[in-house]
Amino acid sequence: MIRLENSLAFNYGIGVFETMRLVDGKIEYFDDHLERLMSSLTIIKVDSFSLYDIKRKIDNYLFEGSITNGIVKVLINDAGIFISYRENSYRNEDYSNGLSLKISDVQILPKSVYTIKSSNYMINYLESAKAKEEGYDEVLFFNTDKFLAEGS
Repeated sequence: MIRLENSLAFNYGIGVFETMRLVDGKIEYFDDHLERLMSSLTIIKVDSFSLYDIKRKIDNYLFEGSITNGIVKVLINDAGIFISYRENSYRNEDYSNGLSLKISDVQILPKSVYTIKSSNYMINYLESAKAKEEGYDEVLFFNTDKFLAEGS
């Protein structure tokens, strides 16, 4: 186990995550999420975990907690694989009625490390808080090529 004061995650915010929707015991687009995690781990040069390790940790977490619906977040860094769960804050009617959206003034650079879901999510966090204070449900980010990059 790596000591916290020596951790890249603690010292530099280096780590990756995926936030996944769990419906009736199945993670939507699970293989796509896993592929993006593995690709992101390669980019940040954290290669101590295999696809099998990650999948097994998620499966065990869901099984032990008897979790069948909600949001599962997987965070991976040089200190380990961490999994958390929360209720889905969006209701079914939100998906059909829609959400109020704000466009962030912050632009994302295409084809850069900013395209991975890094554990250093400060800009997204601050922009989301600002949008919520202004009455919006979500904030969207576009890249410098004017293409939609992500939500907060």
